[in-house]
Amino acid sequence: MKRVTKKFLVTIAACALFVIPTSSAFPKSVATFSAVQTITANAAMVRKCYTITTSNTSVYSNTGLTSKIGSIFPTDEIVVNDVTSKYTKVTYPIANGRTKTGYIATSAILTGTSGKTYTARGKCTTYIRANTSKSYGSIFKNDSVTVLGTKNGMVQVKYPVSGGYKYAFVTQSDANAYILPAIVPPTPTPTVYKQSGQQWSSYKYGWYYDKNGKKATATIGSSGCGVVSLTNAVKYLNNNFINPTIIAKYSLDNGYRINNVGTAHGLYKSFCNNKGNSYGIKYVGYTSEYSKLSNYLAKGNVAIINIPNHIMACVAYSNGKYLILDSSPNSNRGTSNGYAWKTEKEMKSMKVNNEFYIIGKR
Repeated sequence: MKRVTKKFLVTIAACALFVIPTSSAFPKSVATFSAVQTITANAAMVRKCYTITTSNTSVYSNTGLTSKIGSIFPTDEIVVNDVTSKYTKVTYPIANGRTKTGYIATSAILTGTSGKTYTARGKCTTYIRANTSKSYGSIFKNDSVTVLGTKNGMVQVKYPVSGGYKYAFVTQSDANAYILPAIVPPTPTPTVYKQSGQQWSSYKYGWYYDKNGKKATATIGSSGCGVVSLTNAVKYLNNNFINPTIIAKYSLDNGYRINNVGTAHGLYKSFCNNKGNSYGIKYVGYTSEYSKLSNYLAKGNVAIINIPNHIMACVAYSNGKYLILDSSPNSNRGTSNGYAWKTEKEMKSMKVNNEFYIIGKR
């Protein structure tokens, strides 16, 4: 009977070791039971980082940070064992491949000890400090990323890696494009110029074969989607208006109008390079990846995209959707008003080709 009692007492003692501490054991910023659970779970995972300054960081033997025992160099990668708002327990490298454990000021490695967690929408590069001089790895799509704070215009995050986490920095533009929730600005209805019913609609634009196989004159109204899409894209980009007849003439004069086919996509780079100064635009580049397209758009650029037999402008990205401007509104495409917000899945269902021509402000 006595042995049973001892076992029972030992069991109680062992269980006591796993009681979740009260919030008083954590920084004041940790206010809820769920937050305590999160930190307790994360503490069991390896967390790595560098100091956020380029000077040596003092290490102490006590939590009061009064008894110095060494230094962490800017080139040292450290392991974080425990974090409070004032001090952090870390393991850091010393001579001959050995390590040492001590306490440093939390401000030496973190801009904040807690933050909101988001699901990454795409891949982006991380950096060891608040500059882009040395990369640290990558955040991937669907990673759970906690935003801790900002420094020197960059955003500090905690993100998962194999076996644990890293503290690192990402650029503000990448944070906006891939991590932070996108915000739809309260912009007015976009201006959308149409091919038909306009003063430029009858402008001759090469030729095509009609349904009877006879050669017929093409116009901007019948065949100028590639032309008017550029007009729409630039209008949204910087509010400059390019008359579609100017673009059509340039296309004809330089061989970008392919009769009975359409407008060659090389028009956009050529026009921007040769006429961009007049309209404040430049050709940024080409991509076939939606993740890069969304990043370009989030940075304020616009794009020309295409589906079978039609070209449109794609001018914004927000909350996981792309803003499409259609010069030939079509209810089957959901663009009866001349524009529509489309998810990547909806874009693909429209058979949007992975050919995105990016245009930016000069």
